[in-house]
Amino acid sequence: MRVAAHASADIERAKRLSARKWGVDHARRHIDALEARFVFLAGNHRLGTPRDDLYPGLRSFPQGAHVIYYQMLDGDLRVVRVLHRRMNAVRHLSMTLSGGLAHARSPRKSRRKRR
Repeated sequence: MRVAAHASADIERAKRLSARKWGVDHARRHIDALEARFVFLAGNHRLGTPRDDLYPGLRSFPQGAHVIYYQMLDGDLRVVRVLHRRMNAVRHLSMTLSGGLAHARSPRKSRRKRR
């Protein structure tokens, strides 16, 4: 199992926010639950929802208030991002997966005027 740099940063951010809002013990339990879910998904990767609409081979699985985005690469689970369920997945994944999201559009409206 591998956790990508963006996913590690997502986890650290969730830990800080959770500790600030609900305390250190809650944050520790929250992160432990995420990491336990990673291990579960490594052995049950097909349980996640296919998200080929975002990137070929990408899957997602909810964990509490977060959604784990992952891929299977060479038989290993690769956690790509761990985003809060209210976050715009297209926008955040496009920062992570280069070139694969050109066909996907963010639901946010462009502020530029068309000519």
